[in-house]
Amino acid sequence: MSSRKYIRKENSAVKSFYEPCAEFMEETPPDIARFIEFIQRETGLPRNSKNYPVDSKTIAAAAKAFQKGAHEVFGFALDLENPDSTQLDCFANKHLIDPSLRKYFEGVKLRQDLTEKELEEYEQAAEGVRIPREPLLYYAMGAFWGEWLVRHRNAVWALYPPLNPIQSFVDIVTTKFHSACIHPFSQATKKLCDPDSDKLSTKAKAIQSIRNCLPPYPLLVSLEDAVHATLELLPTNAKKALEAERKGEDEKAFSLFSKAIEEQPWNAWLIALAISLGWRLQEWKKLEKLLRRLLELKPDHPAAYYNLAIAYSRTGKARGQELIELLEKAVELDPNYGRAHLSLAWYLVGARRLEEALTHAQWVYENDPKLRNEARVIIDGIKRARDFL
Repeated sequence: MSSRKYIRKENSAVKSFYEPCAEFMEETPPDIARFIEFIQRETGLPRNSKNYPVDSKTIAAAAKAFQKGAHEVFGFALDLENPDSTQLDCFANKHLIDPSLRKYFEGVKLRQDLTEKELEEYEQAAEGVRIPREPLLYYAMGAFWGEWLVRHRNAVWALYPPLNPIQSFVDIVTTKFHSACIHPFSQATKKLCDPDSDKLSTKAKAIQSIRNCLPPYPLLVSLEDAVHATLELLPTNAKKALEAERKGEDEKAFSLFSKAIEEQPWNAWLIALAISLGWRLQEWKKLEKLLRRLLELKPDHPAAYYNLAIAYSRTGKARGQELIELLEKAVELDPNYGRAHLSLAWYLVGARRLEEALTHAQWVYENDPKLRNEARVIIDGIKRARDFL
C-alpha cells in the first residue's frame, strides 16, 4: 500500500447503500443471539459497531469464528476449504434468515413440494422479511464469504476503513483496469434480506462467468474504493509504468510492466495492462507471449483468443488453420462477438470454406450495425466467388 493515507469520500448517494433493503427485527432470535455471542467470545470484537477492523488477521479470525460457531451452536459443518458455493446459502436458510421464512426452504432454495397456498404464504412473509440488527453477524458472515471467494474465486482483500458491515451495495463493480470488484459484506446482508433471490452461490457463478474482467478480484467495503483499491494492488513497477505511459514514455512503460509481471505472474489484469500498451507499440512476438500467459490464467476470455489470433498473425509464423481455431474459440465463448465473427469469416474465405464464412458474415450483417458495411464487403465477395466457381 502507499504511504499516503487513503480517505474515502462518499456522497449521500453512496451512503444510501448502507441502508439494507429490509426492516430490522425488534429482537434478535435466541438462536442467532447465541451464535453472535459465540463469535464475540472467539474474536473479542464488539457486537455493535460501524467501524470494524479491515486487517487480514482480524478478517481471518472472524471467518474462522463464523465457521466454528456454525458447528458449535448449530451443528452445521461449514468449511472454508469446501469448494461448494451453496454451503453458506444452506446454512443461512436453515439458521440465520427470518424464522418465519425458514420452513419454506430446503437446502439452497425453496422447497419443491410447496403447495399454492404455501407459496402465497411465503410470498407474503417475504414481503415483510426482517433481519437482525446485529453488525457483528454481517461482519463475520462477510468475512467468511470473502475468505471463501479468496480461496475459490481468485479474489483478494482490498479493504479500507471505516467498515460498516450492514450494507447493500452493487454486487460486482467493474473498473477500467480490467478488474471486477466484489462487496462480500453487502452480499451477506442482501442474502438475509432476500434469501431466495440473493443466493450467494448464484453470485459465485456470476463471478466465474465474468468474461471481460480478469482476476484478481478486489473485495471492497464501498463503491468509492474501487479505483484506489485496484491501483494499490499493483506492484510498484506497474505504478511506475502507468506514470510513464501517462507521460508518453511507452517503451519505458512496457519495460516496467514486464518487470512487474515477473513479480506478479499470477496477476491477469496486470498482464492485460501490458497487452494494451504492447498493442500500441506493435510488439507482436511479446504480445503473443503475454496473451498465451493470459489465457493460462483466464482460459475462458474471448477477447484474449481474438487478440492472440491477430497478434499471432502479425508475427509472420502463424498458419491459417491455427488462426481459425483461435477465432472459433472466441466466438464459442462469446457468440455475440461481432469482430471475432468478422475476422473468422475473412480467414475462412482464405481457406476456401465459403459457406462457413458466409454464415459468420451474415450474422455480423444482421446483428452488429457498426460492422455491417465490412460484413457486406465479405458477403458480396463470397457471392461473386461462388458465381465464378
